[in-house]
Amino acid sequence: MLTHEFSIIALTETWLKDNKDEIPELQGYKTLSQNRREKDGGGIALFIKDHIMFKIRTDLNAIKINQDTSEILFIEVTCRHSPNIIVGVIYRPPDNNYNQFEQSLNNILQQLDKEKKPCYLMGDFNLDLLKHEKSEFPTRFFNQLSSSDFVPLITKPTRLTSHTATLIDNMFCNRPNFSQIADILFNDLSDHLPIFHICTNDENTNPRKTRQTYTIQN
Repeated sequence: MLTHEFSIIALTETWLKDNKDEIPELQGYKTLSQNRREKDGGGIALFIKDHIMFKIRTDLNAIKINQDTSEILFIEVTCRHSPNIIVGVIYRPPDNNYNQFEQSLNNILQQLDKEKKPCYLMGDFNLDLLKHEKSEFPTRFFNQLSSSDFVPLITKPTRLTSHTATLIDNMFCNRPNFSQIADILFNDLSDHLPIFHICTNDENTNPRKTRQTYTIQN
């Protein structure tokens, strides 16, 4: 639809289980995944273009968000002429205890605040941001991220049914000046619409240093 190859692709709800399934490979990409241990559902994955240098953020990944039902996966992309970029994907199922999720997310945000690096946080949070001023949990979620300077890049519904329209899939960034394009692909490949973001990292003012462009799809 876009005739564009994304630098990083994130998947949620892969429905794969540990010691049983492996995420399919995607040509030209390195693959990372975290599968559900026992209960059906869940599972997340990241596909990173082969030319991108990165490291797995085991310290952030060790912060569990109710490990029986939720998954978290963070990497740090190495940039040559600017601060490294942290990219994370989270799946939070609708039956997850919100208070536990909030505390775990707070631990993650505290670490990210200390590092002061650009960060993209994406996933299926099952918290409808269209209700962030009307419903308790979406409001607390929005305010928590805002307090760490994260802003949502998607503002339209990402899950549509015959009688509902909700914004439960999103990308958040703490450096919105990176943003060029953030939108939704209207394609019914699942019951959630894919979202994407195309950004240019040009914080450097030195004209001799090259700009680096990263594109992310969830």
